[in-house]
Amino acid sequence: MVFMGIHGGPSRCYNFWMDFQECMHENNEEPLKCKAVADDYLECLHHRKYYERQLTIERERRRQEAAAKEAPKAHH
Repeated sequence: MVFMGIHGGPSRCYNFWMDFQECMHENNEEPLKCKAVADDYLECLHHRKYYERQLTIERERRRQEAAAKEAPKAHH
């Protein structure tokens, strides 16, 4: 069974799902042995790591901007 994407054809995460399914089959349905593959599939679906990284970058950018505004300016 192929999970269909929005524009036809396999969904964007289909290959990750197939890797997970294959891992589970090879490891007698023991999910802990397939954690890395499952994490890849879930990241493809939800992009949680990606969004967390973007949020971390934005927070750091704002922190640096605030620090630059608070820093005393050098006189020439």
